[in-house]
Amino acid sequence: MQVQRGQYNSEWVMAVEVKREPDEKDIEHHLKRMERIRKYPPAEVVGKKLLGAIAGGAVAPDVHEKAYQAGFFILELRGENVSLVPPPAGFTPTIW
Repeated sequence: MQVQRGQYNSEWVMAVEVKREPDEKDIEHHLKRMERIRKYPPAEVVGKKLLGAIAGGAVAPDVHEKAYQAGFFILELRGENVSLVPPPAGFTPTIW
């Protein structure tokens, strides 16, 4: 069986921090990672707009608020499915 990487978009990429129950420390850690990715981009990121997201099986409301303040999308894991949590009105993602 051959493992393939996900499909590529010619303009956008997204780095996702995945935790069972992400907390504020995970958001801070992911912010630092996003800066490192932008500073030392892998080949798939070069010349593209970089977005970030926090993913988890249980994302607390206070973590939602911090993630949105940081400009991250939120993804919820439900079994084998991943769903985008609708961001609040006026949310603008950070582009690194």
